[in-house]
Amino acid sequence: MSGRRGTMRPVVSLVVGGSFTLLSLVGSGVIGSGVVGRADVAAPTSTSVTPAVAARAAASWSARRLAGGDHVEGLFGPDIGLTADVVLGLAAAGVERTAAQAAGDWLAGQAQGYVDGGVPGDVSAGSAAKLALVAEALGRDPATFGALDLDATLRGRMAADGRFTDSLDFGGPTPVDQSNTFTQSLAILALRPSVPTRAVTFLAGQRCPDGGFPVFYPEPGAVCGSDVDGTGIVVQALLADGATTATGPAVAWLAGQQAADGSFSSGGPGSAPNSNSTALAAQALRTAGETAAADRAVGWLLTRQVGCEGTAADRGAVGYLDPIVDDSALRATAQAVPALAGVSLADLDGAVPDASAAAASIPCAAAGPAPTATRTPSPARTVTATVTVTATGSGPAPATAAAAAPTSTTTSPPLTTTPTITPTTTPTPSQPTPASSTTAAGAPAAGPASTPAQLGSTAAAAEDRPLWQRLPAGWGLAAAAVAAAGWMGLLVGQRRPRQVPA
Repeated sequence: MSGRRGTMRPVVSLVVGGSFTLLSLVGSGVIGSGVVGRADVAAPTSTSVTPAVAARAAASWSARRLAGGDHVEGLFGPDIGLTADVVLGLAAAGVERTAAQAAGDWLAGQAQGYVDGGVPGDVSAGSAAKLALVAEALGRDPATFGALDLDATLRGRMAADGRFTDSLDFGGPTPVDQSNTFTQSLAILALRPSVPTRAVTFLAGQRCPDGGFPVFYPEPGAVCGSDVDGTGIVVQALLADGATTATGPAVAWLAGQQAADGSFSSGGPGSAPNSNSTALAAQALRTAGETAAADRAVGWLLTRQVGCEGTAADRGAVGYLDPIVDDSALRATAQAVPALAGVSLADLDGAVPDASAAAASIPCAAAGPAPTATRTPSPARTVTATVTVTATGSGPAPATAAAAAPTSTTTSPPLTTTPTITPTTTPTPSQPTPASSTTAAGAPAAGPASTPAQLGSTAAAAEDRPLWQRLPAGWGLAAAAVAAAGWMGLLVGQRRPRQVPA
């Protein structure tokens, strides 16, 4: 959202945000579709993918989503914050230097509107801090990024107690401040190495009694709620400034939130793990020296990445909840890259100029030939129908019928005939049925179409005769032909390839 009057400004259109709180406050771009594979085509197989390889592939996938090669288009137009995330991811992975610089040029042209929201005089401290980090990653001077001096803008928004604040006009009597621990952390990261001491002291003082950090500052007297995302970004900022004493309890709290599979969630008990929260936690834990816990988190992130089972266009993307490409995949991917690459947000200064210009992808072995589906018909069956005609009355006896349908010969006086049909089915042993013979779609193979004699073999009385026998003359064969055509249509339909979720 570019304007703010009458609307909520995206609070953490900042660097990262995987929780419900953060992700719900940023614009989401519509990207791609679900990952699908074809049942009739052999999928390439995955080769060994290290976190570094995964990071480069994810970053390149993000770069390919830049509209016009320089920005992200979201639901409400250009998404400046997400474009910045993509640049920081490219810097962390060390790939796609040309795309990163092109996006940096675009961001410089959007800097004024991103910081003031289209309202002259307004300032979003978090937006200014995020752009300053991008400028430093690009090897540019934040003091001359676009039309802004981002360094001076940030310092001008620091209060006496060290808190970096917003000044946003929403049409009320006083400016609105939406700053939070993300704002403070990003500002500290952006102003290094000359960070005012009171800014660090203020952030360290926001720690909750249980050791973690919140995202939003609690109101006086309210309960302080520790959050995985908030703790993850704060630990990176404090450690970047050397405040190791203040981070000890936070690291311990964060490690205690890790699930057995290595993942993290940020929505409270019972909430689903997500890639953004897991990535932030992994960065913080690695920066704090908790390598084993960080490696487990990264291992979980690798399971959220679309690999060789996905289409070539989707490989490398990291899903927010599952390894699929949906509306949230680009944001999830961009924000997961630094964790996959094993770097903190404090490690990105000048990273883009040193990056490779090459793109990267998930290495997949060449696909083999598609499996050939065979269909073996059911063994042939011989059906013999014996028809016995019992006659009552006087006159010569009728001839014995040997055909499938009974016939009778009558003389005066008339005879009453009652046909009895006794079928006998004998399998032909020369063609044994294989144990597993299926069609291309996986359904059991179909046998030959039924004949009129087979269809009528269960009739014992006139009122119980099958439909074909009760139809007028000639209609029975037509019904059998329709049935046979239906079976052929079914078989043809079964041979069509199906698309199934990968």
